Amino acid sequence: MNEKDKRGAETIIDYCNRINDYLNRFDDDKEIYMSDSLYKDACALVIIQMGEFAIDFQMNFLRNMMELNGVS
Repeated sequence: MNEKDKRGAETIIDYCNRINDYLNRFDDDKEIYMSDSLYKDACALVIIQMGEFAIDFQMNFLRNMMELNGVS
């Protein structure tokens, strides 16, 4: 894995941890999520950011990950 992919993967993991923190903060309560626009916006922004980093992964890295997970 090259350095760019490594940084991207680390950033995505950090974003996943942020979402986990948000869920813990609100006790993973769907009602709170549905009624709190700041909570929804925070989660949405993090998901969008993860997508931006995922797009930048090089095809070789993605191919290797798919092979490891048995995806054709």
